[in-house]
Amino acid sequence: MTKTVMIFGISSFVGSNLAEFLKKYYKVVGTYYKTPVNIPGVLTLPCDVLVREDIQLAMYKTRPDIAIYCCGFSSIAACHEYPDMADALNTSGLFNVTEYCQRYKAQICYVSSCFVFGGEPKNYVEIDIPDANTTYGKTQASAEFYIQKTSL
Repeated sequence: MTKTVMIFGISSFVGSNLAEFLKKYYKVVGTYYKTPVNIPGVLTLPCDVLVREDIQLAMYKTRPDIAIYCCGFSSIAACHEYPDMADALNTSGLFNVTEYCQRYKAQICYVSSCFVFGGEPKNYVEIDIPDANTTYGKTQASAEFYIQKTSL
């Protein structure tokens, strides 16, 4: 039986490229907020990750085995200018998706950023403690921390 992968944020650069690659191996479903995307062989659905009912409906309809979170506010300048929106999309949206992943027994995959680190000239490794110095990095680090604490 083919597994189903749901990509939250399929209209993003990372999300759309993941869909193109993964559709060869899985049934792929993607969600978008305002920018519909047409990828042959991929079902796309509107979904606001800040509206829990949207997430529940999308996951109930498709029953994904894996959910990949590619949503977010990734502009460093925009995150600095609109910290509440950055926190909502980069952190709260992930919290909502993770809750429904647990309910529907889907594995969660979170796409983070190197901005969780302060940028010192050294090679960072996975076990390093985040020391973000931007709003974007801080929201990404908060999301990573949440995933670490709620997912085994």
